[in-house]
Amino acid sequence: MSQAEIDRLRLNPVAVQSHFINGKSAPAKSDATLDVISPIDGKVFTTLAAGSSADVDDAVRAARISFEKGVWSKA
Repeated sequence: MSQAEIDRLRLNPVAVQSHFINGKSAPAKSDATLDVISPIDGKVFTTLAAGSSADVDDAVRAARISFEKGVWSKA
């Protein structure tokens, strides 16, 4: 990868990243976030939803329901 390609990717903003629970984008229940810092220049690269045990519980519950309904890929 050329330096020009690296610079192009580095300079493109990355949208705030939420959780993906039950087929939907979801912020952290607490609305807490974490900044991702670029090791290249020390600037914030993007922001992530900072999940808690409540978010994990929601994700596990949604996964269990999907599994029990047979809503999963048969790849």
